Amino acid sequence: MSSEEERQARHLYIAKDPEDLVRCIAGQKNPKVVMWNMSVSGKEVKQIANEILITNSIKEFYSAHTRLGVNFDPIAKMLRKNTSIQVLNLKYDELPSSDMKNLANAMLVNTSVRRLLLRNNHAQLGGAKAFAGVLKQNCVITRLNLSANELTDEGGVLIADSL
Repeated sequence: MSSEEERQARHLYIAKDPEDLVRCIAGQKNPKVVMWNMSVSGKEVKQIANEILITNSIKEFYSAHTRLGVNFDPIAKMLRKNTSIQVLNLKYDELPSSDMKNLANAMLVNTSVRRLLLRNNHAQLGGAKAFAGVLKQNCVITRLNLSANELTDEGGVLIADSL
């Protein structure tokens, strides 16, 4: 690995827009990519998910304030097959309970994600139940952040009991 490649591997690539992110992933410029405060369409979410799956080189994927919930299914499908992402941070993405359950189902078969950061989404009790099931079966996840969600006390107990 060249010194430039080593430098890039230590830093995050912050995409300017969804097209820039797809170009970065396709060009394998950096294994750590960020989508921050972007408006993404359902079509763009699908393009991003497809490119991550094709290249299989992204180690860390950060998304915040992007509203991936406009079309989350391609992300969940990608995560079922992806073997490169180790850190998945989807904080503040306004994922409804149905998407959180879809993500939890993907994590049941994913073998690479070690850190799953889902701060301030809309997990609610249904999301807590789904992730409690994941934690019972998935031995790869070492860190799960569900803070600032609406899990309820019952959801918190379910998560704690699954550890």
